[in-house]
Amino acid sequence: GTSVMPMLSAAFVDENLPDGTHLQPGTKFIKHWRMKNTGNVKWSADTKLKFMWGNLTLASTEKKDVLVPCLKAGHVGVVSVEFIAPALEGTYTSHWRLSHKGQQFGPRVWCSIIVDPFPSEE
Repeated sequence: GTSVMPMLSAAFVDENLPDGTHLQPGTKFIKHWRMKNTGNVKWSADTKLKFMWGNLTLASTEKKDVLVPCLKAGHVGVVSVEFIAPALEGTYTSHWRLSHKGQQFGPRVWCSIIVDPFPSEE
């Protein structure tokens, strides 16, 4: 038979919370990216979403790798990360990339929010 080279590939489909979404300080929220497995390797427990860089606080600080759904080739699934909006006003971003057994693949995805200042006391 013919041996098929394993190919890791992914495509971004859509997301919630578009860039520049305004949030109150300290808000817990979940960012979802819908991704399609466009390669021929099934995503498994070996497939993770890896934190690349950013200044946006994760809801659970110990995790820099996020599990992704098991996804057969050609299927679409949702990858989610839970964040907390920082206390100080400003723009915050967090960049991630898929990884399978340590090999990064697919497009970089990110979350970018704007934290509004607390309403001033009258």
